[in-house]
Amino acid sequence: VIHKMLESVILGLPGWSWPSLAGSVLAVSGFGLIALYSASSRTTVPHLEDADLDDPNLKGWIWASKVNCMVSPEELCWVPSLDHRSGDACSIQLEPSDFREEDFTLKRKGKPVKGLEEYRKSCRLRERAKKDTARCFLSHFEAFWDGLYKKSLQASDLQ
Repeated sequence: VIHKMLESVILGLPGWSWPSLAGSVLAVSGFGLIALYSASSRTTVPHLEDADLDDPNLKGWIWASKVNCMVSPEELCWVPSLDHRSGDACSIQLEPSDFREEDFTLKRKGKPVKGLEEYRKSCRLRERAKKDTARCFLSHFEAFWDGLYKKSLQASDLQ
């Protein structure tokens, strides 16, 4: 089947001009790409918090497997602080520029949240992302394409 298809594409078909044959090949390729993108948008990638990173099947005797997962950059950037009016502990969210850039910057985002729960959650997520069994990406799209588009987060990105 493949031989017959390739033969007609390479040698041409009697009665078909090359531009129309090339256009039909381009159209079929375009439909294939659309189908692939459609499948990628419906594929689920677990959130870092929900990914099973301690699965014993991930530890092979020759090499270890990794779980592709995603986490929002904003979830990783909470810091502890003190409310200057009440003196209570609070968590402040910082907005990162991009974890992979050389000139990484953080800007304060929103109002402080009372308590340290958001900060602790952020610390837990960063520690999970550093595990050997995790391949963590900053979006669903990046995780689906498995590093083809952008590289996964490294331990040095999460300090």
